[in-house]
Amino acid sequence: MQTAPPNRLDTLIAKTESKLGQPLTLLLLIATITATCLFLAYPAEIITALFGQLSRTSPNDRFTNSYLPLTYNPWNLHLDPYWDQTRFRILGPLIAYYTHLRGRPSVLVSPLANPLIYCISYIYLRKRTQPSTAFLATLLLSLTLACLTSQTWAGFQDSLGSLFLLLAMTISSAPVSAACVFIGMLAHERILAAAFLLLFWHEWMNEPLADRLKRTATRSAWLLLAAALWALFVIIFKHHLNIDLAMAKRDAVSDVRTYETSIWPGWYYALRGGWIPPAALIALSICSRKFQTPALIGLAIAPILAMSLVSGDISRGASVAFPAIFIAILLLYRTRPALTNHLLFAAVLLQILSPIYTVVGPGFRPLFPLPLALFIQYFGHSAAH
Repeated sequence: MQTAPPNRLDTLIAKTESKLGQPLTLLLLIATITATCLFLAYPAEIITALFGQLSRTSPNDRFTNSYLPLTYNPWNLHLDPYWDQTRFRILGPLIAYYTHLRGRPSVLVSPLANPLIYCISYIYLRKRTQPSTAFLATLLLSLTLACLTSQTWAGFQDSLGSLFLLLAMTISSAPVSAACVFIGMLAHERILAAAFLLLFWHEWMNEPLADRLKRTATRSAWLLLAAALWALFVIIFKHHLNIDLAMAKRDAVSDVRTYETSIWPGWYYALRGGWIPPAALIALSICSRKFQTPALIGLAIAPILAMSLVSGDISRGASVAFPAIFIAILLLYRTRPALTNHLLFAAVLLQILSPIYTVVGPGFRPLFPLPLALFIQYFGHSAAH
């Protein structure tokens, strides 16, 4: 495998490691990434959920009506029928319940998954690429909706789902990887749509080639078992609490009919700059007349994009495609490490310099950076009085 010449960021990380050691350098890098994310996507709802006046309507309606009550009684509590569709996302409330973070402090459970995501991402890529590549890739991931949703919206558990999907990628054991998918589905069931990306990650981009089809079949069986166990959990829980899912099904059909014009931006805002490495990999593979890789990646991403159209949160659903970023980075780095770093730098610049939106149905919801958020909060509070 080729390596690119060390750049300034590599040199800086190496010098820091020589002075502080790798563990402290890792903590410093994770703190830098976290601070950057907090600055570019200010967690106003999280702070309101902790210290502000709670409301049963927007902006913290999901936290007040669904997530917070479940932290006191995750197994037997009946919710308002409108919130039944989120009743099965029980992982965050369970963690809060058993760690005694019930009530308002429970809002921190999902955002605290983000530093773990950054840590796992950096360590995994650091062993296989240059320090600068690992850092830029992790920063790129941190500024996608796979992480930002839970950081900015109270009661949303996307980061917990992303954490367990990332664990499913980094753990080679097929049954343990599938178990991570099942656990992650208890927070964000849409991660199952990334099953084909998981198969590609574990079996189709790594050596050895021998028995690849057999290994793929085995891993597929474990993933099917994880999906079946989740479906069994939903069925049992549905009958246990007499949950009515008719409203959720009706809303999904209605959404598909109303947000056609928002589909393309909805998909884009899921990852924004994160789409650059997979797009470059596909383009370079096609130019080299190697069609298997782009075909398999395209087929693996297609279920995720299709799944995002059966709920109002197009961007949140499409963000489950983030494993494609890791796939593209490692495949590109094997033959074009310098180009990989250039692409990552461009992608990170796009993340930092462009506005962050999420597309919900036909509407666009902005995630404000810190100065703008404080400005809006101050003048909004002044106007209210």
